[in-house]
Amino acid sequence: MELNKLNTFIDLSHTLSYTETAENLFTTQGNISKQILSLEKELGVTLFKREHRKIDLTTDGELVLGYAQQITNLSAELNSALARTERTKNHQLLIKTIPSIMNYRALNLITQFQSEQDEEINLNLTEDEAVNLLDSIKGETDIIFTRMFKELSPEYAVIPSEEDRFVAVLPRGHALTKFKKINLADLATEKWLLLDDDTQLLQPIKKLIKQVGINPQINYEGKRPNLIMEMVSRSSGVSLMMEKVAQSEANANVELVPIAENISSVLGFVRNKEHNTAASDLFWDYLQHSIPE
Repeated sequence: MELNKLNTFIDLSHTLSYTETAENLFTTQGNISKQILSLEKELGVTLFKREHRKIDLTTDGELVLGYAQQITNLSAELNSALARTERTKNHQLLIKTIPSIMNYRALNLITQFQSEQDEEINLNLTEDEAVNLLDSIKGETDIIFTRMFKELSPEYAVIPSEEDRFVAVLPRGHALTKFKKINLADLATEKWLLLDDDTQLLQPIKKLIKQVGINPQINYEGKRPNLIMEMVSRSSGVSLMMEKVAQSEANANVELVPIAENISSVLGFVRNKEHNTAASDLFWDYLQHSIPE
């Protein structure tokens, strides 16, 4: 039984849409249909009821779904265990981080740890969008550095390193730059330029907007703070960014103004509480002694 067929079946059982599952798995509807028919033939059961261009799980399909999820989960756990074993043998430490790490003390902590080690540790530091980081420590990564707006589930260990807050980014000379602090309602009629969902900064901003009761026009969503800064400097709109990132990316044609309604984010290192490598334990111990509580 091929895992890719089970993964296709699991996805389709959630979406109940060949089109959506094809998009999720970056393939065609025809390929999805072939995999499902092949799995049904292999198991000797009908997994989906097909009526009037709609599909739904059959009773057999519901039974198979539970086992399919167990099989794919066990396969993922096995691959994770094998990857950890390989990293242990090679003294590897894999750390993934948000792209804006350069604006926080975490980068200094990582490089200082690397320079102080007597034993050889092969440290591999890569960046990824915040939306992907938490899933990565289920196997492929030892530790992540990320931004958190709420507490994580108990399966994760966290070492906070610092906090950050939103700040308004306005074109130089904008009427609101004369104030020491502004309300979000003051920006209600502006065109907003924001970092997107992959950065995990868009939803906290939308939460603030909802709390304040405004509905501004969002003209741009992207991943690059420097591009947004350039657009603001050309008076294409205004933005909300994390203050330390904004301070680093700001140019001479923008001004940063504190906002009255705000949400704090915690920046910190995260790993699983169990099944860690010796290199991961060594770095974790270093962090615990280097970051004051």
